[in-house]
Amino acid sequence: PFKHIYYLSIEGQFFILWPLLLIVLLRFVKSKGKIFLITSIITLISVVLMAILFVPGADPTRVYYGTDTRLFSLMMGSSLAFIWPLDKHFRKVNKKGQQVGLIATLITVFILVLSYLFMPAESAVTYYGGMWLISFVSMILIALVAHPALRANRIFSNVVFDYIGTRSLGIYLWQLPVFTMAEEKLVNPTAWYNVLWQLLLIVGLSELSYRFIEKPAQKFDYSNTMNILHTFI
Repeated sequence: PFKHIYYLSIEGQFFILWPLLLIVLLRFVKSKGKIFLITSIITLISVVLMAILFVPGADPTRVYYGTDTRLFSLMMGSSLAFIWPLDKHFRKVNKKGQQVGLIATLITVFILVLSYLFMPAESAVTYYGGMWLISFVSMILIALVAHPALRANRIFSNVVFDYIGTRSLGIYLWQLPVFTMAEEKLVNPTAWYNVLWQLLLIVGLSELSYRFIEKPAQKFDYSNTMNILHTFI
């Protein structure tokens, strides 16, 4: 039921190492273009490493759960920040640009839906560039949505998506425990009525997590953390 939490460890390691590397890059490289090139090379190394370590027909656990082989997804997002700064994108976009942006949005969403439906975790295609493609398309979609002048921003900026987005971490964390419990205890866990209450339970638990864990954590004064630890010690 907690198998999916592996990704939090990948994120945790990335959030420790990336700021240190970023400080070095900003201090000694400085040029955003050169930093983007370096981060792109790191991304490419991770993608190639995934393809090298994957053996068709063998257990893909090492490749799927490895921080080094999954690094590229997070690094691509970090790279985007150097070539797509939000503060420079409040300029107007002409009609042709709007059309190109809308077409790109539809294509990226279409590719992501197809990948979700037809790219299994055990498939060789997934490890030979498929997972990179999903990450790349996701990065493009994020860039489109982040641009305030494009239609993608208006399409995805709505109450429903905002709610799901703010609770997405809780939904991710709670979904597998709930589905695992249902599969273990119910005769027909995939029946529509069972799936319905499972989804409602996931949303309810995610809401509680958001209100009583995530929001208080956001408001916590971390500057005083050391003093609190000294008190307990």
